[in-house]
Amino acid sequence: MTRRPAARGRRAAAAKRDRALLAALAGASDHLAVETDGEVVAFTHLDRIYWPAAAAFEQPAITKRDYLRYLVEVAPVLLPHARDRPLTLFRWPEGIAGRRVLEKHWAITLPAFVERVDVFSESKGRTDPYILCNNLATLLWLAHMGTLEFHMWHSRVRTDAAVDDAGDDFATSLAALQNSVLERPDYLLFDLDPFIGDLPAGMRDAPFDPAAFEKVKAIALSVRALLADIGLASLVKTSGKTGLHVIVPIVRSLRYDVVRKMASYIAARLLREHRHE
Repeated sequence: MTRRPAARGRRAAAAKRDRALLAALAGASDHLAVETDGEVVAFTHLDRIYWPAAAAFEQPAITKRDYLRYLVEVAPVLLPHARDRPLTLFRWPEGIAGRRVLEKHWAITLPAFVERVDVFSESKGRTDPYILCNNLATLLWLAHMGTLEFHMWHSRVRTDAAVDDAGDDFATSLAALQNSVLERPDYLLFDLDPFIGDLPAGMRDAPFDPAAFEKVKAIALSVRALLADIGLASLVKTSGKTGLHVIVPIVRSLRYDVVRKMASYIAARLLREHRHE
């Protein structure tokens, strides 16, 4: 009987914290240190432009301050999905027009509030550390470090009843990792990219093509309809660039190799049914 009032109290406290963070970010100069969940997070260069203005879309420049405020607002929805998933990150420390840095295994000393997990690497024969984004302080610190692209594993380090036959040892050996909960994804993903072929010299990402995106939308709807036919619920979302993701939540009872075979079967069936289109 006490759970609901306690949950309401936690939500109210989180909302109060978030309002204070938003007010601090709005009123700060170019530097700021704030406390969230008992952790102090420091920000500098708050007016650095992360995304330049886009006149064609009547979009003003987006600064680090803007980005941080956005993350505070979406964190209640974002963090439950990110929790306990190892991360591969892309950073643009000077903004999207500057250099891009792939960040998997951070060499710097991390703040105490940033959780990590060691995962065995088959290619290296040893463990690699991965960051987990398990709290608001970590999310905001990653944004401060220029992280604009988050790639999350489809599996979590957390154990639950669905994976009570899997272990929680990810680090001692390849066999241990393969028998662990990290080998059990909780969703299947179809990544639909509107660009096929080689990019022009010097171009890192394919430009947005409205006609190609219309085709991708049609394919995404076809994938979703096929999934519904075989009894699988799905969600469609933008990929963050020029494509779409079709996501199928699944129980964490299957290994990655089985889930990949499922995805291949569905893709092959879709191709057969639409081979003349």
